[in-house]
Amino acid sequence: MTKPNAPTHIGTCACCLRDGLALRIGVDDIYPRPIRHGFEAINVTHGQSGGWHTGPCEGSRFLHYGQSPEGTKHSLRRIIGMLELERKHRWNLETKPELAWSWESKRYARIERTLTPAVVEVERLNVTDERGWGSCTVEVPTYEDHHRWLMTKSAERIAGLESERNRFEKAVDEWKLVRPEPWTGKPEIVHRERERSVRDRDNQAVKYMVPKCNWRVRQDQARGMKMTSDPTKVTCKRCR
Repeated sequence: MTKPNAPTHIGTCACCLRDGLALRIGVDDIYPRPIRHGFEAINVTHGQSGGWHTGPCEGSRFLHYGQSPEGTKHSLRRIIGMLELERKHRWNLETKPELAWSWESKRYARIERTLTPAVVEVERLNVTDERGWGSCTVEVPTYEDHHRWLMTKSAERIAGLESERNRFEKAVDEWKLVRPEPWTGKPEIVHRERERSVRDRDNQAVKYMVPKCNWRVRQDQARGMKMTSDPTKVTCKRCR
């Protein structure tokens, strides 16, 4: 007997274009929809925010990519909006406005500065813990250094969003109806192996194979993991 929430098919999410995603047919659904999943997984890019998990993807609200491109169009509009906002931010930076700069640590006090073009020298501050347990030196950057850093980061974000816009536009243009494959069970996880060297109690070097995605595992844990050196046989997405 199939569980009510068990996957029924495998397909592609229309919102993040994640392939090989589990789909299921709900109580009121005629066509399978993506199950709730993260918009991005660690070290696996599934969107335009990098490689870290950023919360649930909106793809569960739409049909999978093989059935409808509406979710892809929704993500495309979102990317275009983010791109317009980032371009406005860059245009504002080009006018050389006042810049807010702050530094904060759990052990030290918060430092805030308003940088203007008149700030041409690095300000060095010796900050001491309020309990008197330690101190550190904090450098407040000049206006030009901080402005240059902000411009670089903005350019990187614009380039990333433009790349994602092109990718999603291509997905919308090339869309065609594709039936999802039936769910056959969770695939076996095969990691990409790499060698790790540690020291034992006698300070002797011990080498053993560990998965590429989690090279800090102990030797006894690594023995229970399936690994290979052939890239074509790797099924772990973090090891690819």
